Amino acid sequence: MRLLLPIVLFFLFSCTSTQKQQIDLKDAEVYYNRGVAYVEKGENDQAVAGFTKAIEINPRFAKAYYYRGVIYAGRPTGPGHL
Repeated sequence: MRLLLPIVLFFLFSCTSTQKQQIDLKDAEVYYNRGVAYVEKGENDQAVAGFTKAIEINPRFAKAYYYRGVIYAGRPTGPGHL
């Protein structure tokens, strides 16, 4: 019986952390989709904020990096454009 309790607790905690990771990934998707919607409306600053939040939640979210980079690449650079 003493051996069974730690095993059961291990599985309970591992399932909880897996659920948390899945929720976090869904949150990243929500912020990504919000960013895409802002791009379609031409609100690039808001889109960058959405993509950045998605990246904070899931640093491996390649599409969020890509679209944020596309927005940054389209911005004017040089003196007076900060």
